[in-house]
Amino acid sequence: MKHTFAIIDIETTGGSARMDKITEIGIVLHDGHQIIKTFSTLINPERSIPPFITGITGITDSMVAGAPKFYEIAKEVIEWTESSIFVAHNARFDYGFIAEEFRQLGYLFSKKTLCTVQMSRRAFPGLKSYSLGNLVKHFGIKLDNHHRALDDARATSEIFEKIVKSDYYTRVNPILSKSSMTEQKLPAHIDAKILDAIPDCCGVYYFLDEAGDFIYIGKSNQLRRRVYEHFSDNTERSAKLAHAVNKIEYTVTGNELAALLLESAEIKQYNPSFNKAQRRKEFKFAICQNGTFDNPEMPVVSSLLKVKENQELLKVFSTQDAAKKYLEFIQRECGLCACVRNQLNQNSCIHLRLGTCKAQEELPDVQDLITQMVTLLRRGFEKDGILVGPGRDTEEQFVAVIQKKQFLGMGYISKDLGFNNETELLDHIRIYAHHPEIPAIVRNYLKDHHDVKFVTMG
Repeated sequence: MKHTFAIIDIETTGGSARMDKITEIGIVLHDGHQIIKTFSTLINPERSIPPFITGITGITDSMVAGAPKFYEIAKEVIEWTESSIFVAHNARFDYGFIAEEFRQLGYLFSKKTLCTVQMSRRAFPGLKSYSLGNLVKHFGIKLDNHHRALDDARATSEIFEKIVKSDYYTRVNPILSKSSMTEQKLPAHIDAKILDAIPDCCGVYYFLDEAGDFIYIGKSNQLRRRVYEHFSDNTERSAKLAHAVNKIEYTVTGNELAALLLESAEIKQYNPSFNKAQRRKEFKFAICQNGTFDNPEMPVVSSLLKVKENQELLKVFSTQDAAKKYLEFIQRECGLCACVRNQLNQNSCIHLRLGTCKAQEELPDVQDLITQMVTLLRRGFEKDGILVGPGRDTEEQFVAVIQKKQFLGMGYISKDLGFNNETELLDHIRIYAHHPEIPAIVRNYLKDHHDVKFVTMG
């Protein structure tokens, strides 16, 4: 089957698809051998363009003032990319912006994608850089107006032609062969049409075996692409997974945090066999319930990878130092003496000589203080409230409820529904078991993203 490729480049007001907007788009329609036709237009981003962006692109506020807004050229973009594979240099960036523009219009923009950065690394190994500018220079490609959409798209199309003709893609992965891209690498029980029907948006996907049991659960910002990637890896694990998969399901989440929380909750609930070796690398350390020395109930810091089955994980961290510091902070807040906190010999405790050491056996409240500390660690969140973010369409929003300092559950509500009626709100969420990994997921996500907000209840 012969393919057409929509080779696309965009210019934007910044680097965040959620926060910034497109100022120019260029599309080169290509048949894999030569350019068929081209399209380009400036786009009014409906906001000012930062001076440093103008310095890079040369696009000014006055240039886009009379340009069409994205919704006015959205139909043309759909028509130009219809039945074509989306190609771009750093495809995640360009595809992410365009998909977000359509999402805000209530339309799901879903395409197979190819990235000429990734493809160039395989086709032309050994280069110092695979940026568009460096590849253009390396191959002597003419590019007069770098960082203008159509010019960059044309340059990308020339690189794409060289990739198609390269030894790697001719010998190993002929890019114009549909079979090499899909059917030959799919599990025996999975038809390519099933995968093609999966939207390329944010969500969680599930691999099931013949008995209907979950054997792998994962999340991605591009569901279809990620599912395909599982079966394109030439590894023993990938082969075993492909052999075991009998059915594929998915859930669209609307935003990445919802996908992260759902993935974590579902893995804990179903314990898929192919997920067992996938401990989260960012949460290698934990504060555990079981203590040592003379305080068996005293929480201790331990490596998450070495935690024993009978140890309760109270809180997880990316580094051992962060875990130790947080534990010391909670212990101090609860009034526990240093000789308990550090599990030292009580004879070295200055408070023992002063008669103020709360680890002394004659002071009955030491166990109460430890119990209080464990309770605080179990809670995980500092405040009760609601996490609010983008929903699966423009009419709804995602909500996750934090109650009694623990994750209660999540779901979707209409944008017309407020947060004051807690009973009505709870009718729209699915309840999940709290796990110490959840606060860490939320904390890390909110630190680097701005699409989800925390709203205090009350």
